[in-house]
Amino acid sequence: MTGVSRPSIRVGKLSSKGTVFPSEGYYADSMRASTRELEDVLLKLLKDIEGASADIMINALQPTFALSQVYCPVDTGALLASGYLEVTEYRNNPRVECGYARGGNPSYAVVVHEDPRFHHKPPTRYKWLQSAMLEDLPNIFDRLGKEYKGALGI
Repeated sequence: MTGVSRPSIRVGKLSSKGTVFPSEGYYADSMRASTRELEDVLLKLLKDIEGASADIMINALQPTFALSQVYCPVDTGALLASGYLEVTEYRNNPRVECGYARGGNPSYAVVVHEDPRFHHKPPTRYKWLQSAMLEDLPNIFDRLGKEYKGALGI
């Protein structure tokens, strides 16, 4: 939402037929002013959402990431320590990345995540990140909704 532009809201031909007091000109000016006020409120709302989105996404995914840390196999600790949850940008919009072994370090992460033949002492498992995401998905949506409502004062 970066670079929020003014919405195009137009007041069409206005008529004061049936009104006794305001002149047509005054009525049209009043409507335009009200429309400008509405535009300003909408722009502020969009900017507030944009400004809060990165923190909201991090907060919504933090419990999911924590669950993936519980499920992540631990031998030397390198795989567990390679986990990350952070805000990045995509097309000038904030997004959250959650993962392990960025840049291929440790090099065995993909094999450990994908290969069911390796034995893992419960609660650790293969597909630990995928398991955490699928298990917590309904809660992620609930947290996102609550976070956005809170940010908007709803």
